[in-house]
Amino acid sequence: MENLHNIDAGILKGTVNFMKRTVTIVYDASKTNLRNVVELLTTIGYEPNLKMEQLEEKKTSSIQRGLLLKLGVAGFAFGNIMLFSFPEYLEMDQSGSSQMFRYFFGGLNIALATPVLLYSSIDYLKSAWAAISQKGINLDVPISIGIIALFGRSLYEILSGTGAGYFDSFTGFIFFLLIGKVVQKKTFDSLSFDRDYKSYLPIAVIRKENEEERSIPVDKLEIGDEIIIRNQELIPADSVLRSSEADIDYSFITGETEPVTVTEGTQVYAGGKVIGSHAELMVSKKVEHSYLTSLWENEAFGKSEKDKTVTTFADRISPHFTFTVLGIAIVSLIVWFQIEPTRAFTIFTSVLIIACPCALALSTPFTLGSAVNILALNGLYIRSTNVVEELSKANTFVFDKTGTITESDKADIRFSGSRLSQRDIQLIASAARQSIHPLSKKIYNKLEIRDTITPDQFDEIPGKGI
Repeated sequence: MENLHNIDAGILKGTVNFMKRTVTIVYDASKTNLRNVVELLTTIGYEPNLKMEQLEEKKTSSIQRGLLLKLGVAGFAFGNIMLFSFPEYLEMDQSGSSQMFRYFFGGLNIALATPVLLYSSIDYLKSAWAAISQKGINLDVPISIGIIALFGRSLYEILSGTGAGYFDSFTGFIFFLLIGKVVQKKTFDSLSFDRDYKSYLPIAVIRKENEEERSIPVDKLEIGDEIIIRNQELIPADSVLRSSEADIDYSFITGETEPVTVTEGTQVYAGGKVIGSHAELMVSKKVEHSYLTSLWENEAFGKSEKDKTVTTFADRISPHFTFTVLGIAIVSLIVWFQIEPTRAFTIFTSVLIIACPCALALSTPFTLGSAVNILALNGLYIRSTNVVEELSKANTFVFDKTGTITESDKADIRFSGSRLSQRDIQLIASAARQSIHPLSKKIYNKLEIRDTITPDQFDEIPGKGI
């Protein structure tokens, strides 16, 4: 990356920041351009991530920072408690000085595990309490019961001197639960479908200033600015056409495959793609107030009340699971109280700990996160993880705008007239190849002539022809 100048003489310098995973490239605009640099980086396997939304510095949200901090606290406690528990793992001599160290390390384990209970696991405890307050039960209820039972049992054993407790298992359980949350969040953050309209728009546009053309960031556009949009470029803001005529592809917005021909004075909308000759436009609305923005931010694309009613498989089985576990634990307590009262409490807490739905709690975020990622890699973007489970209930899929999906570049082309010679077809294909009009491209693809001729002179008049 720092030797790109050996490939492109127009690149003066490349500086890599390994910590931030970024590269800064300085190039000579008289010898190369941004497009060439981007294409070069893509060719060597480092496609740059250029998005308008990244013009704004974004810090990790407080929610994300809090989650990572909780994960760090749990991980720190987990690792150190395992180290302090080595005497127990190795079944060292419990007499004399070893017993003193046992009490000492037990106290350290309590000190390390307490922040994990009160901070790292607080979200699960709050969620469980909220569910119980609403007279409902979710997956966090049995998880919280297991957390409290595991912590309480371990605290009792250490303080009473009857055992070393299970704080290593307690902190490890919280640690892996939080890893699942982080993985799920990372998966969703990586999907461009969850980003705003800025992800779709270009990062810069050409603005006319006193008969001069200047490239400016899209977010700097103001009402009344005159801009130039070239072939295959996106219109960044609702505007009025100043050119005599232009062809606009609105397939991203409307789903219609055929370009729309508009004339001077016509309102054109952000998200449309100019096809053919360049178009001169006057901005009529700021980027954030455009029609595309209103579509993107429509409530249909946000969280609806219906989403809140959708329950996952884990939540559906939670009430049955919780009541079953509590029933078994209580029955075990009663039975062992009759058999051996001194072991009744141990048996009771053991059932609550062992029956904690650890696997279910861990599998849900990992499975749903992986499913979302796999679907995204195959071009299918979903709004929330709830959709993954809802898809399993579907037995019929109905597609609208199937032309856009299957045949966006195909067309029914027919010729009427005298039979064309091979030379005529070659000349037509040669002329069509020079054109940037979408219909010319379709004609060229239809003729399937690759041995074309380069004309000495070529003129394409918008609205009239070649």
